[in-house]
Amino acid sequence: MGNTLKCAFGPTLYRIHHNLPLSELGRNYLPNAVEENTDKILGIISTVKNVLYYTVPVWSVMLYRRGYFTIAYGTDLMKYSLWFACIYYGLLFIRGFGRSNNQEYVDFLSVLENSKVSGADPTKKRMYDFTFSHWPVDFRWDEGVEVKKTLVTPPYHITGRLRKISQNNSIASLLIKGLPCEFLSYLISHGFGLSMVYPGSTAILNSIIRTALDDGRNKMVENSKGKRAKLLSRDGNHIDTMFVDRRQEEDDSPSVSARLGDILVIGCEGNAGFYEVGVMITPLEVGYSVLGWNHPGFGCSTGSPSPAAEINAIDVVMQYAITKLGFQPENIILFGWSIGAFSALNGAVLYPDVRSVFLDATFDDIVPLAVKAMPPAFENIVKNTIRSYINLHHSDLLQKYNGPVHFVRRQMDEVMNKEGQRVVSSNCGNALLYKFLKYRFPVLFGKNEEDNYQIKAALDSWLDRDDDVMRMSLMSSYEVIDQRCESMLRSYVEKHSSDYPIMIGEDLSLEAKQRLVLYLAAKHMSHFESSHCPPLPGAMFIKPWNVVEDIIQGSCDSKESSGCDSSDDFEIINGQNKL
Repeated sequence: MGNTLKCAFGPTLYRIHHNLPLSELGRNYLPNAVEENTDKILGIISTVKNVLYYTVPVWSVMLYRRGYFTIAYGTDLMKYSLWFACIYYGLLFIRGFGRSNNQEYVDFLSVLENSKVSGADPTKKRMYDFTFSHWPVDFRWDEGVEVKKTLVTPPYHITGRLRKISQNNSIASLLIKGLPCEFLSYLISHGFGLSMVYPGSTAILNSIIRTALDDGRNKMVENSKGKRAKLLSRDGNHIDTMFVDRRQEEDDSPSVSARLGDILVIGCEGNAGFYEVGVMITPLEVGYSVLGWNHPGFGCSTGSPSPAAEINAIDVVMQYAITKLGFQPENIILFGWSIGAFSALNGAVLYPDVRSVFLDATFDDIVPLAVKAMPPAFENIVKNTIRSYINLHHSDLLQKYNGPVHFVRRQMDEVMNKEGQRVVSSNCGNALLYKFLKYRFPVLFGKNEEDNYQIKAALDSWLDRDDDVMRMSLMSSYEVIDQRCESMLRSYVEKHSSDYPIMIGEDLSLEAKQRLVLYLAAKHMSHFESSHCPPLPGAMFIKPWNVVEDIIQGSCDSKESSGCDSSDDFEIINGQNKL
């Protein structure tokens, strides 16, 4: 009887990944006739329940208008509910009886129960794919080794915004305009705003692609030896993760320290991306170890996405990678695609010693994209809602991280190109690169508006070009020579500092500044002839440019072979350094 009840309320078993011997491929779990038929009936009941739940406003109004909200009808409803409960739990008991007579399910349930014991081997439960809500927690946010972090606060503060409104306006204006506006923004963001920004959290999308997610997860476990784990974040959300370990694999690298498998890439998916079918494929193709995870509310992860939830999620993912998987921050690359850049950059701010950040098809600020998606009449309320509750501002986060960063801009990006799929000059990544370079090399953009305009015009001309040939032609017209730019940077860094912001450019001519800006743009951004969603080819997942490694350390061999001093690469004209 006890075993039947455990089976009745136990998780649904979907697949057995490996049988003994382990060389045998996984297979779907085969329920007996009793379990299969009761599962179908229970599935229909669950669907009807969900439909009734989401249509409460419709049928409740209809019943009220027809006079069903009376004590007599309420008594009848109680009777029907009691009968329904008896039938439902009877079906559960019948399903439990069927499962208890299936040895495979009994063995699985025994493994699952044993895995909940402290110190149990986690590998046994990973042989099965089952309802994730029953999966024991593998790692908690407070289990990690405490590391020095930069404080990151959620980018929305309603009290702060109301205080700002009250400072700039009278109390009457606050009561008449400020409070109603903020209340409306709250309703919009929590009603449908977050679902529009993160559609991957909606039940309908998760239901549509469930089969694809199951297939992708099974392939990772069985073909790539992936290890699934459940993490508990600070706010109580369960984060579904998948880790593929390449540290034991041989490659052609000359030393153990240089092996790609020793470097972990943490993938941060887009607003409708899932690790099962997402960015993990790119670094896996190259040979890195990879850790994928789903946003709160995506796939099997619980909760709902929000800026605060994203910060807590990437924090526990990083702690898991460092504490449980054994990767130090300097051997971790954060890879963010589209809106996943917010999670990746917050991870870099929390753990500033990470190796680098790689951003694909992303934006500087979500406000222009949100305004574009809504009718013009709602522009003000959209801006207020985003700034108050969904303020994903990547350029601000980049100013808090001083490590290597690389951007990939997609030329035919229907999402990021605001003025049309083929209008690359309107790509949101253009503003992100400009703000990034202006923060890291502020003096290069001039001390007055005229110089800044001229230098930005040169950068915009480079960004407006549709292909590599046109961009190279533009750089040739500006006489950009890599060796001379590198020599100038090396000379400055050796005399001053490589810490950002680097203040090079005080004595440079306008033309020299333009050349350096174009050189730096080419080093920090590459271009992919693609729309928004296709996977990034492994060949484009390159090491981000680093002023210390690529300019200072990387110049030793070239200087020895050339026999030239770095000062020979530029001359002084009219008191100014000229490239």
